[in-house]
Amino acid sequence: MTSDYVEYNGLWFDPNTAPAVMRIIAAAWKDRIEYHRSYRLRLFYGDTLTGRDWLEENYTMGYIGRSTGRVKIPLLLHNTRSLGGGSILTDNVLKIMRGRDTLYIHENYKVPNIIIKTCSVPDYTAAAYIDGLPIAYFKYLAAAARYRDYMLGLSMRK
Repeated sequence: MTSDYVEYNGLWFDPNTAPAVMRIIAAAWKDRIEYHRSYRLRLFYGDTLTGRDWLEENYTMGYIGRSTGRVKIPLLLHNTRSLGGGSILTDNVLKIMRGRDTLYIHENYKVPNIIIKTCSVPDYTAAAYIDGLPIAYFKYLAAAARYRDYMLGLSMRK
């Protein structure tokens, strides 16, 4: 069971995880546990071969925790008081940010081209498009711009 993972500083990672991702996640966990210094990370997931961002918007920000049991994998905790969280897909991390600082970016990472346009869908005035396809609709143009900035990592709030 543990042969399917790589251990690094008390955490177990998928063997395809980039060494820099392991270092950053393990350091964030250690800082929170040993030094009581907590900081939120934002993870950008995607295909590490092509560098294409999956544009995940949920469960991508939080504090690093660790699961229990024999294989202690890194978890993404909602807040510092959380006792559990979701497992991190460490082998699919393309970018890691802390605030406005980029701590890691995959060599193949491609910034998605999100275009904001007005739309004619009832009750909506704007839409966000990728590759000509709408991915989200908004009542206000400003909300669409905030969404685009959030998805690109230019803002930490939608």
